Amino acid sequence: MEAGRDFTSEDIARKHPYVMKFFAQNLMDCRDKAIQTKRIEKMISIRFGDQIGIMSLPTEPFTEIGLAIKKASPFPLTIIAALGMGEVGYVGLPEHYCHGGGYETSPSPSKADRDVGVKMIEAAVRMLN
Repeated sequence: MEAGRDFTSEDIARKHPYVMKFFAQNLMDCRDKAIQTKRIEKMISIRFGDQIGIMSLPTEPFTEIGLAIKKASPFPLTIIAALGMGEVGYVGLPEHYCHGGGYETSPSPSKADRDVGVKMIEAAVRMLN
């Protein structure tokens, strides 16, 4: 940005032209520079009797993802372990990707797409049950 400073959350909220250009360029990179190599990320569930379940996710999930998994879990205590067996990065739900940006949900050819959070919830629930 001007004078070489980083942009801030206030710049995002005010839709500063530089910020809008930055996110538009990221969106174009998603289309033009899509990563073609396969990534292998793993999810692991561990059970301790019928009282404790641990679900390991290869992401930094938004709170709503962890809460959805815990709610659907058959265990009284369900622990979500983030960044286990991979590093997909931040993962939210589809509605988190339509608010105009933020570093967690900005478009990127190397980050998870907007539907990964829902798919992870579904997979985690299947694994815990």
